[in-house]
Amino acid sequence: MRTLWLLRNSRGTLFPLSYAENHGNAPGWAGSAVRRHKAPAERPRARAPVWATTSVLLGMCVVAVAGCTSQAQKPETTTADQAATPAPQSPAKSPRSNASATSDTPPERTPAGSPIAAQPERQQPQPTEQHTAKVAAKEQATEPPRTHAENSDSSRRNEVLEDADSGVRARVVRPEQFPEVLAKHKGKVVLVDFWATWCAPCRKSFPHTVAMAEKYADRGLAVITVAFDEPDAYDDVLKFLVEQHATRTENLICAHGGSEESFAGYSIRSGALPHFKVYDRNGKLFASFEIDPLAEKQFTLEDVEKAVLDALGAN
Repeated sequence: MRTLWLLRNSRGTLFPLSYAENHGNAPGWAGSAVRRHKAPAERPRARAPVWATTSVLLGMCVVAVAGCTSQAQKPETTTADQAATPAPQSPAKSPRSNASATSDTPPERTPAGSPIAAQPERQQPQPTEQHTAKVAAKEQATEPPRTHAENSDSSRRNEVLEDADSGVRARVVRPEQFPEVLAKHKGKVVLVDFWATWCAPCRKSFPHTVAMAEKYADRGLAVITVAFDEPDAYDDVLKFLVEQHATRTENLICAHGGSEESFAGYSIRSGALPHFKVYDRNGKLFASFEIDPLAEKQFTLEDVEKAVLDALGAN
């Protein structure tokens, strides 16, 4: 660094020492001053004092520390803050677009041309036992009740069975035909014995019925037997009648077997066998004998015979 010296002349004009030195027009005192104050060219530059260098370094450290402090004071985003901050959500896709993307087949289209998303196939619930029972009951309720005649062999409903050797006959009739049978015996006392081959008490009392038919035939007694057997047992009925020599009785077989229709058709309220009815000579009911499960004492064959005698002696 060089120092610029300014000199003032007698007129008051300022000019640098270099001008005066080069042009030689500087005053004598100025020239001497120039010579005296001319800095040698080989003079070494003065070094900066140690305290100045230290001050500069200290200032630079202060600036660096200040910058670090300001950087540390800035709020940083932690992992917890990032987790708490909701991520930007993309627009939700409609079920229709998802179904179209996942389906291998193209979506169906309505007549208007709009696509229909393929719906997942719903699994049908397995029917439970209670549900099956309800369905069966409903189906059964919608069907008309089957009568015994419909379940039986229709080819034998009007059949007449006869044993040629003994002459015993049996005819299949329906309950509504019974009044016609009864009307043929008008003027006689009629004893009707309702029985079946599957009824043990009936088989036991049947010989007494055959005996009364032979004993009181001359006094105007007619005996009718009605078997409540199924069609597959008709041969057993005929065989039993042959064994009992039932030639003096009119033997019938109910076409409805031992069903409720048979008991209701012949007005047997108890629904039990054996059962006896006695009709007077005018065809009116004179006496009826049926099993009463609630009674302490049941009727006897003597009671039936007494009623027959009473009906015979009434006229």
